[in-house]
Amino acid sequence: MTSQEPGTGLERMENADQRWREEALPFVEKMGFHSESMGQPRMAGRVMAWLLVCEPPWQSIAEIALALQSSRSAVNAIVNRMVDIGMFERVPISGQRSNFYRFHNDGGERLFLKTILNLRAMRELAEEGLATLSWREPEKNRRLEELRAMHAFMETEMPRILERWKQHYKAGEKP
Repeated sequence: MTSQEPGTGLERMENADQRWREEALPFVEKMGFHSESMGQPRMAGRVMAWLLVCEPPWQSIAEIALALQSSRSAVNAIVNRMVDIGMFERVPISGQRSNFYRFHNDGGERLFLKTILNLRAMRELAEEGLATLSWREPEKNRRLEELRAMHAFMETEMPRILERWKQHYKAGEKP
């Protein structure tokens, strides 16, 4: 990896042109609202969006906080969470004391794999519920069985979809 461009990321952002602020930041905010609509913190979507579009693609907590006009502690909490689940990675920058982070090259795939694990967990919980309530008439467990069946189906199909996507993308095809 090459060393960071001259000047700190903070200086680059303070000098960012108006077009960047007018076009990139609204996108970042929309990603935040989308994240919130999915039951995640708005900040998670904002930080993810920022790391998808920022230049350079690696940023310190201070740089992210400045760009998003947020507190360092809020950004730090989200970044640590995203590092833990594998969407972001810590990047060493020669000569810099701060930690820098970027969206992992396979971040989207990692998120998809996490979704598959969540499908499995929900299926297992539904199976446990069905086993616990097996004494009831099947019709009374219909909703729980439907939940189990849907998650079992999705758990089986999602890895196939991911594999097809990889082949599709590798071939240079666009949806």
